Amino acid sequence: MGQNPTRSTRTVRIVCISDTHNDVLLPENVPGGDIFIHAGDMTDNGTFEELEAAYKWISALSHEVKVVIGGNHDMDLDPFHHKTTRESYHKARNLFTSAEARSKGIYYLDSEVQHVSLSKKEAPGKPQVKIPVYGNPYQPEFMGTKWAFIYDPFPSDQSHQIWAHAPKKEDNVGIWVSHGGPKNRLDKIPTYPNLEGCYVQAEKISKARPMLCVFGHFHTSYGIERAQFGDEESSDGSFDPVKVENITKKDFSGAYDFSHNSPEGELKKGKETVFVNAAWFTGHGEAKLLPDRNRPVVIDMDFPC
Repeated sequence: MGQNPTRSTRTVRIVCISDTHNDVLLPENVPGGDIFIHAGDMTDNGTFEELEAAYKWISALSHEVKVVIGGNHDMDLDPFHHKTTRESYHKARNLFTSAEARSKGIYYLDSEVQHVSLSKKEAPGKPQVKIPVYGNPYQPEFMGTKWAFIYDPFPSDQSHQIWAHAPKKEDNVGIWVSHGGPKNRLDKIPTYPNLEGCYVQAEKISKARPMLCVFGHFHTSYGIERAQFGDEESSDGSFDPVKVENITKKDFSGAYDFSHNSPEGELKKGKETVFVNAAWFTGHGEAKLLPDRNRPVVIDMDFPC
């Protein structure tokens, strides 16, 4: 992970996880790196006590930056959920947005972009880098349940409203974090064939072209894809955002290199996106032991300084 002094990029190690559902991970359960991302469902029922336990183990990690969003099980983080009170919402949100949380490197994102900084102090010899990161905790609800951060599926008005302020290409967002993923990207649950990712989110991603898109929610579709986008508009004027020109599915080794050191070639910014379903729970009749979970996904990727 050394840096060529003539390069204007820095190789950043990103550790991705989602859907831990009240599991408490110790630092030895989580690979080291520069940025840790939790893509929601830290808890089962979203109570303050559950969220506080999640905050404690996340804040104890050594990563300089820790990006966190809510998920459909993290109820007290959703101010519009029918079980959430004004008091419980502010108490839960303050866990992840307080001065103490920021001092521990936590960036809590709720349908917004924040710029996360990696300093030279934490990584001597490496340049400082600032990365725009977008986070959105929402997902379409196909089964009529009353979980948190939900909306009616496409083509509903809600599906467009939720993503109305998502980044555009000119925003140069490097990392895109959501709980439910985009349509046709690692979004299948065999026992619930009607569940899928969001068409509108897929459209927004295909136009914004982030380098990395991290999500979870669909436990059985854990994995990683390297996608190369085609033309934004075909010769007949049509555009299908859920199709891409080329997909390379990776194995489940848990660690992947998309930097300039990669034998497969550096990720082509603006033309390729890496999609990661980082679900910790497997969805295959969960066992009680941590070794029976999926492993965190580790990504090496170059970002401009």
